[in-house]
Amino acid sequence: MKDPCNIFVKLIIEDLDILFRDEGFTIIDKRAVKKEHCLIFMESNHFRIKGYYGPDYVDLLIGTKAAPLSWEDKSDGVINWYSIGLIDGYLRDDLTVHIPSAEERERNSLEVQARQITQLVTQHYTSLKKMFSQGNRIQDIKNLNKYINAREQKARTMYENLARNKLDT
Repeated sequence: MKDPCNIFVKLIIEDLDILFRDEGFTIIDKRAVKKEHCLIFMESNHFRIKGYYGPDYVDLLIGTKAAPLSWEDKSDGVINWYSIGLIDGYLRDDLTVHIPSAEERERNSLEVQARQITQLVTQHYTSLKKMFSQGNRIQDIKNLNKYINAREQKARTMYENLARNKLDT
């Protein structure tokens, strides 16, 4: 079986090449578990990126240079790593919650997911640098956390309504 970290690096490095070439990002750690999950930590002078790769899901999370190199996104109740998808919604002021159908999940290959999230990182790079560079993050992160709470509440309500509708049918 192939190393999931090597597969993931190939999926994202090409799309994030500009960050490695022009912004000084380097891979500082890779961790594989059970030959199907991988974490890759990348760092620049401004912030860190944590890449997660699993059998059917990939994500890029953003943190400050102080964010711990760990599987957990929170430590001592504090969020250290933020999904680029949530950051994208925050930057666009979009609380839309989309629950993909089984067909959408099947069509959304790891390659497609990787391309989508790397595009978000490059699209929002200037904002990410501002938000996650030391000294700049306090108000932005407070606002991002408020956004995440509002979006999570909206998602909970959607799932509760879906469950209720299934019980009614």
